[in-house]
Amino acid sequence: MNNLKYQDLYNEDYYLKMVPGLPYDRTANDGHWLRFFNSVAERLITYVSPKSVLDVGCAKGFLLEAFYNRGTLIHGFDCSEYAISCLREDLKPFVFVSSATNLDAFQRNQENYDLITCIEVVEHMPRDEALCAIKNMCQYANAIFFSSTSDDFAEPTHLTVLPRINWLNVFLSYGFVPDYKFYISDLIPHGILLRRIESDRQEINKLIEFNEWNIDNTKYHIEIIDKLRLEQINLSSQLIDLQVELKHSQYQFLQTQVELEEFRNLVAWMETSKFWKLRLTCLNFKEFILNLPLITLCNNSITKFRQKRCSLFVKRIFNVVKNVVKHKLMGFRTNIDFADTLIAKILQSLADSPEYGQWIKLYKVTKEELEQQKIDALRFNYKPSLSVILPVYKLPLSILKETINSVLQQTYTNWELCIAFADINNSQNINYLQKLSLQDNRVKLNIMPENKGISGNSNVSLKMASGEFIVLLDHDDLLSPSAFYEVINELNKQPDIDFIYSDKDCVSENSMVRSRLLLKPQWSPEILYSANYLTHLCIARRDLVEKIGGFRPETDGAQDWDLFFRITEQTSRIARIHSVLYHWRIIQGSTSLGIDSKPYALQAQLQSIQDHLIRMQLPATVSPHPESGFQLEWTTPPSRVSIVIDGDVPWDSLSTCISAVSEFADAKLHKAIVVLPQSAYNTYQNELEILSKKIHIPINFLPIPEEKSKLTTLAEAAKQNIADVVLFVSGQVVKFNKGWIKELSGWVINHPDIGFASALVLTDKNIVVEAGLVVDKLDNGYPLLRENNLYSWEIFGGALWYRNCSASSLWAVAFSYEHYLNLGGLSSDYPSVHHSIIKLCQASRWTNKRGLVNPHARAFLAYLPTNDFSEFHESLADDPYFHPAFGSVVPLKLRLKT
Repeated sequence: MNNLKYQDLYNEDYYLKMVPGLPYDRTANDGHWLRFFNSVAERLITYVSPKSVLDVGCAKGFLLEAFYNRGTLIHGFDCSEYAISCLREDLKPFVFVSSATNLDAFQRNQENYDLITCIEVVEHMPRDEALCAIKNMCQYANAIFFSSTSDDFAEPTHLTVLPRINWLNVFLSYGFVPDYKFYISDLIPHGILLRRIESDRQEINKLIEFNEWNIDNTKYHIEIIDKLRLEQINLSSQLIDLQVELKHSQYQFLQTQVELEEFRNLVAWMETSKFWKLRLTCLNFKEFILNLPLITLCNNSITKFRQKRCSLFVKRIFNVVKNVVKHKLMGFRTNIDFADTLIAKILQSLADSPEYGQWIKLYKVTKEELEQQKIDALRFNYKPSLSVILPVYKLPLSILKETINSVLQQTYTNWELCIAFADINNSQNINYLQKLSLQDNRVKLNIMPENKGISGNSNVSLKMASGEFIVLLDHDDLLSPSAFYEVINELNKQPDIDFIYSDKDCVSENSMVRSRLLLKPQWSPEILYSANYLTHLCIARRDLVEKIGGFRPETDGAQDWDLFFRITEQTSRIARIHSVLYHWRIIQGSTSLGIDSKPYALQAQLQSIQDHLIRMQLPATVSPHPESGFQLEWTTPPSRVSIVIDGDVPWDSLSTCISAVSEFADAKLHKAIVVLPQSAYNTYQNELEILSKKIHIPINFLPIPEEKSKLTTLAEAAKQNIADVVLFVSGQVVKFNKGWIKELSGWVINHPDIGFASALVLTDKNIVVEAGLVVDKLDNGYPLLRENNLYSWEIFGGALWYRNCSASSLWAVAFSYEHYLNLGGLSSDYPSVHHSIIKLCQASRWTNKRGLVNPHARAFLAYLPTNDFSEFHESLADDPYFHPAFGSVVPLKLRLKT
């Protein structure tokens, strides 16, 4: 094959297709070939330190370019005129077109080279020409870097493919042997560095053969190892896939369990509710409506009118009698549609308490009050700017306009609206927003090229903010017109506040119906382990939000919840505004419809809570719970618990209680002391002895001496057993749930801010007896959520939340033993055990510790106690874990103006 034929073969088409999918070009794959030859040159320069290099078959000169850039004198040639034409312009004087069989090509520039390189060239030549090329290289080099593929027979231009040992024998015949200390197989598998020698060639030949055998053997083992590693990687990958699939299946199974339990609870609640009876009544009423003669006649007539073309006269009659039943029925396709709509209207009117509708009318801010707010807002001493964070994605224009109008209508005007719009294909919304941003310079708009998810979009909005505080607003919700005014009013009272939240309710998609009021207690950190009760409206200092890094994309679906955790970890300057300043829209896809509308949110919520526990260094894990949303489990060893039972109850109740306490107790960790009247102790000596043998925990019976009160004896009993936790229990409790002792003791031992932990108290019908006490200034306690069904959720949340409280009754309440002693224990200065427990809980609060009702610790009574507490006192509004909007605790009712 002559030079001309070489030139014809190695043209542009060859270099574009020589490596499938990777053209031999300087720009291919972001400069792959330049990076590759830079690595080769670097390796050779480091080991050989050549001052002059000749590249035989230099192609487009990428290797020469790498040497040249490092200050090495270069020359090169190639048989392809096309390849040489592609060289960098400043290198062309050093390179020319020639063949490796041409001795003049080696003599053209100098007599000898420190290094000659020949990479993947000789296999493209006939054998006699390849041998000639090697002879020429050996004549003009001190060292040769050589590479030729030994196994690629498929390439059409490969004319001489030989094992490496064959090539090495040729080089040996000219006095060149491999330098085995030089390693480059990771870059060029067949590459080898050869040096000129003058010693005994026969011995060297044996050494070469031995080394080549070693190399081949090593390669074989490396191949086996690589295969094994690849197999291991594949198996590991399969294992990871299986683990992920298993985790996903477990998660789905858990979700299914949660949903199943929720449905069971819902059915249990419905069957005991007035709504269930109402439903049956409505179904009967619907059947009655459908059978009314007038309805039947009208629908028959409508059907005929629709099937036949009526005269213009008849049509005009229908237009005249618009308010007649016939016309109303024309709006429905069938009589069933009409009946369903009528029933729906009835149920809608009964869905929310009419008390709330009345409450809205009584407390709605009037137009006159709003105008006065605008005047008063100008008089504030402190007028910080508010930046509204509004990420927008996939929303009807009408709803978007309503949301934005609720900002434009604020009576406090020092705000900016930071819109991150991620729905790039919605030109209608874009036009509206662009026009709005031109009309009002407070509106900042960023039209994003892609949707980054709710957290990513929110962070874009956050970067636009310049205000002192940020306001979180979902793109489909509404603000009360006085929302910002109320916030600034609060900040003028407490300028150092970092985080503010308000009450909220829901609004229907058409904005006509308000429902689902949620009134919130003052800052109650533990509720966040059950639900994001803060939701909206929430305001935070911008520098604080930026300090914690804004929103985390990995918590999408619970991004606000996660943000609230991280904000409140940094500050205790938190305020509640007890007013409904936010209306959460009930729309398809919104979490106002429940967790099912965004199923990925559950995993994000779990991660948010677990990450919070880690940051707070709380030794606990969190898992989903079918009833309460989530459950914390303390990972520390169980505590020693002294259980003090108030046994001043009938013997049947007391024996049942002792057995119930013992059922889930641990004899190694738990001891019980029963305080009971002396008369009962004397009467039931035999029964007490039998009971002591039946139960499996140590128990001590402590009769109340005549000279002492029950309260004094209980106080002494609590100090009698030195333990980690003292747990008070009423002898009226007939049953506990599994794990209740660990649930209560874990909180008071492991959480530094929890002073006492109370069980959720229920009847055996799951009717709430007490979810903590609300306390007035006279230290009277009122049981929260009494008479509610366990699974009901009302305007103050539900009993299944972890809930902070001011005090608890004696039903089942725990203190750490050390904290109990520091508080001075139960005091005998009060008229009853009930009052003394309340004072003990209040004393705990004065040490800046919180009380907790734990829904995962449940104590059951045989019946619902009578409501014998004091009349509602106005000072109950001052209880931080209650709300001023209530005018009654049992039942929980809104305060209405008279």
